[in-house]
Amino acid sequence: MTKKLSDQGSGSQEQGTEPVGMGTAGSSNDAELRDWAFREHKQSVVAFGRVFGDRKGRWPDGYAIATSAIVSGARQEGSVITTLNTRYLLSGPPGDLEALLKLSEQQGANAVRRGSAEQDERLFDLLQAAWGMDDATSEKVAGLPPRWLWQWRNHYRAPSDAELAGIRRLMRFHDAIRLVAYGEPNYAAWWRRRWSKGSCIGTQSPLEAVLSDLATMDRLEQYLRAQF
Repeated sequence: MTKKLSDQGSGSQEQGTEPVGMGTAGSSNDAELRDWAFREHKQSVVAFGRVFGDRKGRWPDGYAIATSAIVSGARQEGSVITTLNTRYLLSGPPGDLEALLKLSEQQGANAVRRGSAEQDERLFDLLQAAWGMDDATSEKVAGLPPRWLWQWRNHYRAPSDAELAGIRRLMRFHDAIRLVAYGEPNYAAWWRRRWSKGSCIGTQSPLEAVLSDLATMDRLEQYLRAQF
């Protein structure tokens, strides 16, 4: 039998005897937990901390985590606490629970931003392919400097926030084209087909109009959405 840990306040040491089978600093462990703290959660106790040396390869060093429910172990420096599948060595003094929670929230927000940025980056290739444009033309339409796409594909540069916002704006324009592209769409042909004399861009093709003035894209989008 193991004794369920009671919550004595974040980072506090548990008084009394250790549960049967509890590990010590000399025992094998799966990861090291620094700046650790404890908190009651759904009728159990979980540990928070910054993880190091994760042998299972789940987290990078210094990443703030919350463990699953603790099944054994004393809350004191040098002890090994055990969850259902992992043993953590409590290394160093306890940390501040609120600071750990804030760090965890920041990590989560950063992960969401990274995931969103990765999705947006794919649009540089996908829209260019869908529109049948070479690098130079695609860069002009996107308002990017020459050879930007080559540098990005070869990992010499990463998109700035402004450049990611720009590619999202092009995706919105693509969505507007889709509203009027019936049947099996040929977006490359749509960009290059000349319009009638009385249209909002005269006898130019959309590509010619946009290349002559990037602001034309806003007027074109308004027109396309008004047709739907």
